[in-house]
Amino acid sequence: MMAMQHKDTAMRIKLTSYWVVTAFLLFNVLAGAVAELTQQKGNVEGMIFLGYPLYFMMILGVWKVLGTIALFVPRFPRLKEWAYAGIFGNITRRKRRCRMACLLHRLLGCSNDRFVGASTTKPHPWKHLPG
Repeated sequence: MMAMQHKDTAMRIKLTSYWVVTAFLLFNVLAGAVAELTQQKGNVEGMIFLGYPLYFMMILGVWKVLGTIALFVPRFPRLKEWAYAGIFGNITRRKRRCRMACLLHRLLGCSNDRFVGASTTKPHPWKHLPG
């Protein structure tokens, strides 16, 4: 009898932990999607700074909303697998792009203000390099 209660408690803790972590993840992804769909200033500057066209923000925003829905809805394990893979790829690529941008700025000797607040009027430092 005690073993059964312990098993139920452990399962309840595991399930609660899963949903707390999933809710945190879904909130972050959905907040990013809303920021991209509404084309917030920081996101627009970041996209321009990284050299992506602005319509790419709408595509990313729509896919993030769809991924959030896929993770929230029960069943469809294959769809959830792809949604988790997309979120993982988005998070890891973002960090890699930021590291690459930092490295380029250090190599090119650019000031820090160009990296921190990417302005739409400032040219990209690597677009003027020969070759």
